[in-house]
Parts: sequence; C-alpha cells; structure tokens
Amino acid sequence: MKQLTLHISDNKFHTFLEFIKTLDYVEVPEVEEKALNELQNSLTQV
Repeated sequence: MKQLTLHISDNKFHTFLEFIKTLDYVEVPEVEEKALNELQNSLTQV
C-alpha cells in the first residue's frame, strides 16, 4: 500500500475528504473529529 501527503485549502478539506471516502480503493483511517480540529487550530496558530 502507498501513502500520499496532500496540502489542501482549509475551505476545501471537508469536501475533499468526503469525496475520497467514496472511493473503494482508498482507505481513510478514522480519526476523532475533535482531535483533527484541535490539530488544525494548532497549525493555524503556528
């Protein structure tokens, strides 16, 4: 299995994530939504 890192605009992230979840050949590990939001806030502050 290959991994890919993408840089996506904040305002397009949720839409993109929902799209790739529909693809049967892409695995999106489930991560707690609260943890993702906290990480995003931390990155924005930096």
